[in-house]
Amino acid sequence: MTEHSPEHIEELEDGGTGQRSFERVAAWLQANDLVYADYPESHYFSLRYTGNAGDWRVIIDVSEGNQVPQLLIYSYYPIRVPEMRRPLVAELLSRINNAIWLGCFAMDWRDGEVSVRTSMPVADGEFTDLQIERLFYANLGLTDRHLSGVCGVAFGSVQPALALEMGQTPPREALQ
Repeated sequence: MTEHSPEHIEELEDGGTGQRSFERVAAWLQANDLVYADYPESHYFSLRYTGNAGDWRVIIDVSEGNQVPQLLIYSYYPIRVPEMRRPLVAELLSRINNAIWLGCFAMDWRDGEVSVRTSMPVADGEFTDLQIERLFYANLGLTDRHLSGVCGVAFGSVQPALALEMGQTPPREALQ
């Protein structure tokens, strides 16, 4: 858990809607014993998370888009997809996106970085701890479930359709 540095405390005390959202997320992270770095001037937090399939970087962005607070959670896989494998990984990400209702997978074509984004606009300017928790863990669950499949397509011979099936919950084998 990171404590706010002295220069950040003054920034947190100015009290705007975006700052209250930032403080709420900071309190939630601390209450859940998550180790993080905070960047109040840019309105985001950074942390590492370890799931069943590996570990990755997580960014929690508490920004204000069109003057309405937004909560965006990004997970970045610890890989770079080789250029020749990017079309197959893009097919897999498209298949995943078609199968999920919350969030989206994306790949930066310049460097092959794969990310998972979940987001929520906050119409009344406030969000609850339960909303933070659900959005955060939905992101981590999606990221963890599909990491092996993305790696299998990026670095192995796994086809996108099979990789999608690998990330389904519950796995089909468990249903038989």
